[in-house]
Amino acid sequence: MSEAEVIVTAADHVHHTPQLLSSDELMVPADMMITRVRCLNGDTDLMILLDGLAGAGFAGEFAELRAFVAAQPASTRVGVASIENGNLRMAVKPGDGRHPAQLALRPSAARYATPYCGLSSLIGAWPSQSEHKEVLLITHGADAATAAGAPCSSAGAAVADAQRAGVVIYSISIPAATDNIIGAAESSELTRVALETGGEAYFFNRQPREGMAAFLGDIAGHIANQYSLTLAVKDVAVPGFRPIWIMPKSGTLELMMPDRVWVNPRADDDEPMPEQ
Repeated sequence: MSEAEVIVTAADHVHHTPQLLSSDELMVPADMMITRVRCLNGDTDLMILLDGLAGAGFAGEFAELRAFVAAQPASTRVGVASIENGNLRMAVKPGDGRHPAQLALRPSAARYATPYCGLSSLIGAWPSQSEHKEVLLITHGADAATAAGAPCSSAGAAVADAQRAGVVIYSISIPAATDNIIGAAESSELTRVALETGGEAYFFNRQPREGMAAFLGDIAGHIANQYSLTLAVKDVAVPGFRPIWIMPKSGTLELMMPDRVWVNPRADDDEPMPEQ
């Protein structure tokens, strides 16, 4: 029997209270069974990935990001990286400390391009051995023509990389001062990246921009209510993705999760599914 791990976020939008999950309350596909549920209590790496926020016009957003970092529990290890002209630049690794992370949150002079190459690069070169990884992408949402055709330049490639590594992605799209809103195609791609990895995408819908504290508060709430679910998966002959859905049997609970999970075969994968 093969095993896979998936990160699930629980929220009760009726009572607005954290929820404790148990395997008895959840339904999964017939070829899977939940063997373990563990509350993470914020135990995760969180990389803040900055994409092309240049100039003094973003001072307010950086102040909000620094306050967000300071408010995270000690169990959440914060790092900072940036995408500069399409390339990844690592500034602070998770676990290097809150103060260095806050100092690294500052505008860049680099021109922004597609965020997806930098996102894939970050996932492929994650600077720690943590089992639980998340990205908060702060971006203009622009997909520059100079990056067209690059193998990592599509949202789909970034989704596959994140799902294979078990990385949850959140994004906040901040239009440049000359733009009113993020373009429809760009917002669709960013939404796809977030939802298909178990995260959420946030957008400003008018100028002048309002603060993003509400977005950051929502993300902090998601991180505080995450669970690691270990799944027993049958009939795995070759490594690959399996579609995944997890549903509560009753109640007002809403679950966020990736839409597929990477599973590797095991030598004893012909053993029967454990009884529930």
